[in-house]
Amino acid sequence: MEPPILDRRTGRTDHDTPRRADHDGGQGVGPYRILATLDVPGHADDARRCLARDTRTGRTVVLALPPAASADDAGYRVRFRAEAENSRRLPGPWAAPVVDVAPPEAELPWVAHDCFPALTLPAALAAHGGPLPEDTVRALGAALAETLAVAHANGLVHAGISPQAVLLTREGPRLTGYGLVRAATGIRPATPHGGRPATSHLSHPATAHRDQPALPPEQRAGEPPRPYGDVYALGAVLAYAATGRKDTGPAALPPGLREPIAACLSPDPAHRPQPDTLAREFRSTPAPATPGRVPDAVEAALAEQAAHHPAEIPPPDVTEAAAARLPRAAAVPALRGRHRPHRRRGLALGSAERPCGGPWRTIRPPRPSPSPCAGSPPLRCGAAASRPRSTARHCSGGTATCFCRVRAR
Repeated sequence: MEPPILDRRTGRTDHDTPRRADHDGGQGVGPYRILATLDVPGHADDARRCLARDTRTGRTVVLALPPAASADDAGYRVRFRAEAENSRRLPGPWAAPVVDVAPPEAELPWVAHDCFPALTLPAALAAHGGPLPEDTVRALGAALAETLAVAHANGLVHAGISPQAVLLTREGPRLTGYGLVRAATGIRPATPHGGRPATSHLSHPATAHRDQPALPPEQRAGEPPRPYGDVYALGAVLAYAATGRKDTGPAALPPGLREPIAACLSPDPAHRPQPDTLAREFRSTPAPATPGRVPDAVEAALAEQAAHHPAEIPPPDVTEAAAARLPRAAAVPALRGRHRPHRRRGLALGSAERPCGGPWRTIRPPRPSPSPCAGSPPLRCGAAASRPRSTARHCSGGTATCFCRVRAR
């Protein structure tokens, strides 16, 4: 294991368990600095999710960490990181893109998703002040069912769908939490030939995970995660979005959503619908809502989050270094003669430019020349200022450029 990196400001290392922070200047986790938590109390059983900024690039991401109850479980940490690495394989437009995963030597695993601004489903209901509208739930169900259909067609079982694993963004929902049930229980999928699943040592985090309403009954009984378990978990998530309650029966659902969601929550896996069939049913309304359409209160919460935490900020060291290298614009005396300096609209003389796809360099005004080469067309490309004194040449675009008295400085 590599030695930990000490943060001189806080006295902590990148291997220390982070403390939760709800403001800028939060604790560091590897190369990320925690900005704010996304969790709602009572809804962070599977993982902790927070906004974080990459200190290398300045990008704001959604960072998922092990729950506090599992942070000290060495076996869970290994499984969490393995499932995070496998989540890169999850296809579909509504799967949260994975941009970074903790290295194997990191003591605390994490996974970074590129979906900002974003609210977890419980946070969206809190911002809205209650259950989501029926058309929003239908659009959410269609998007998530489509994600499951693509995953199952590629031989993947999500095994981690829960209300807090669903993020709402301006572009539509994003599904996170891949494999968190497997990480918590230590049960790997069954072998293709029907062999018994392998089970690792179960600890108290696994027992706590079995109490979640989104966990299908067959998995509570000890069976491994299977595709029809994902459908049950999807039904539990949609029931929560439509009612605002974790554990609710079909009678409490809106009439327009009761039949498809109740089918997902069937105790018998054989009676649960296929994800592609479910997606078509949710889109069967005359005017289906787009996945990115959210209630005004949720949109306002996303806008406030984006305003408080910019999506991308250049790191301070990169900004200062780049500013030190920028050339200063010099005063250029008026030139007299037949030829005027080549000008580019919106670009001050003495500024930086990249001519014809070449390296960045400083373009300075050319010296007046008595005349161009005989038979050469007028200057049309900034590449002439970057070429040494020579005969007529062509840039990469094929435009003739020739001023024999012009040379790069």
